[in-house]
Amino acid sequence: MPRLFTYIMTSDSGFAPHVDEQGRYLTLATCKSKIRKSAKKHDWIAGFGGKTLYRKCKKEDKDFGPRLIYAAEVSDDPISFDSYYSALRFKARKDNIYHRARKGRWIQDKNRFHDASDIKRDTSADSVLVSTKFINFGSNPPKIENGWENRLVPKGRNQSLRIGRK
Repeated sequence: MPRLFTYIMTSDSGFAPHVDEQGRYLTLATCKSKIRKSAKKHDWIAGFGGKTLYRKCKKEDKDFGPRLIYAAEVSDDPISFDSYYSALRFKARKDNIYHRARKGRWIQDKNRFHDASDIKRDTSADSVLVSTKFINFGSNPPKIENGWENRLVPKGRNQSLRIGRK
């Protein structure tokens, strides 16, 4: 049985997760290392926005209740950073920034989202999640209500919920 991993997003810059302009792939290659380490093919991931995200966006809406930013089924088996980096179909993606040097040291390509302080956390799970089945609401997310917020949305920023098989 597939599992559902949920978490609170504090940023929605288009980096993590990243959806290409053609809408072919949603990838999670940085941040959320625990989810990237645990999620398998056919599992689902849902990112919710909360107060921090809406304050950053300067939303006028006073109702900061949880909203679904995206939901994605992991379509492929998770792939390593090196496989992701070298795959032609993933070239030039915003989040395709890590690969290993010959001696095994991590190399982070220059990017505007993460710096050297993020390498250890991001690479603690050598796993990139790829989805071709996803919905991304972006800046117009629906509110989660009628009791579902208590079942689906984690209570804190650094928590995630897993629903389904172990």
